[in-house]
Amino acid sequence: EGMTWCWDKAYNDGALGHGGTVHEYAQEPVAVQGLEQTLDLAAKSQSTCAVDESHHVWCWGVNDGLFTGRLNGRIAPAVAPEPQRILELPPAKNIALGSGCACLISTDDQVYCWGVGASCILQGNQSQSDPVQGLDDTPVSIHVGWGFSCSRQNTGSLYCWGRPLYEVVRSENAKRIELPPVRQFDVDYNHACAVTSDDRVFCWGNNRFGQIGNQQGKPYLELTKIPLY
Repeated sequence: EGMTWCWDKAYNDGALGHGGTVHEYAQEPVAVQGLEQTLDLAAKSQSTCAVDESHHVWCWGVNDGLFTGRLNGRIAPAVAPEPQRILELPPAKNIALGSGCACLISTDDQVYCWGVGASCILQGNQSQSDPVQGLDDTPVSIHVGWGFSCSRQNTGSLYCWGRPLYEVVRSENAKRIELPPVRQFDVDYNHACAVTSDDRVFCWGNNRFGQIGNQQGKPYLELTKIPLY
């Protein structure tokens, strides 16, 4: 119970977390080495991070900025075939991964981000050791996209920050998205969608492949209500 398992393809990148770096295809789950009890887990592309029962953060696979400056003076490896504990982070209870960036919710209900992505650079020269500023209430879930991050609060308010996602997010500080209370949300490479408490769906961002759900190919500069049939 609480163990971490990985499967599928690993391209010499240690993505399976069992100590190997050869090209392989795990058709059955393999146990990740060094982790016995996992409270939360986030995976993307060739990297994975987990929160253990002691609220420590561990990452493995391709570095992608996740280990930078966080290994107590040791040179960060390009590939970590086994979990590496990410130091200088507060005790965590939830974690999210994006492109070159990770964010966590700490046990004292603050949001922290680290890495090399634009969503990790906040408030000008703010250190990545500082919590994200401008968030009201208590964060309950976070997601990280390509250079932007979002947090849903216990009141249902949704905040985003980082790289401008068209006109909806254009501030280095966390900015509240003007929506009714949000029940659930998710983000991807260049767009985001949210389900509000009145069961409406809103999306915004890149629409090159029709991911906004209306008028394929047209980017949406504003929140767009999606008609569900």
